[in-house]
Amino acid sequence: MNEFKQIIINLLKKKLKLKEIILEIPPNQEFGDYAFPCFSLAKIFKKSPIEIALQLEKIKLPKEIEKVQAVGPYLNFFINKSLLVDKTIKKILKEKNNYGKSNYGKNKKVVIESPGPNTNKPLHLGHLRNMALGISISNLLTSSLLFFN
Repeated sequence: MNEFKQIIINLLKKKLKLKEIILEIPPNQEFGDYAFPCFSLAKIFKKSPIEIALQLEKIKLPKEIEKVQAVGPYLNFFINKSLLVDKTIKKILKEKNNYGKSNYGKNKKVVIESPGPNTNKPLHLGHLRNMALGISISNLLTSSLLFFN
């Protein structure tokens, strides 16, 4: 999905001739996958954010973007889900067991606070839940190579 986000950012940078574009995730899926707030453009273009969003709605879209919709001062982007699925499946088939792994945080230490049994207190369900969560998080980080190598 980051690839699709970058496509939207590049599209807006080219159209608006700005150095930085910040996209938001809408609070509701009905508003699309990414939203571009036009508030900061009002000062630059001397128009209301709603007018700017309506003008930007006519932007020529690449195949990765299904549609764009102006809703008030926001420009909402809907990514092409079938293309996303297709690219994701191809990536999974290519990378096999390495899909989702990353070297982000390589050689860094992570502290995961997870309780152990206390011999002075009886073990109860709350302890088990917290221990299971700590072990699960540690296993996820280990298997995805996010922080351990």
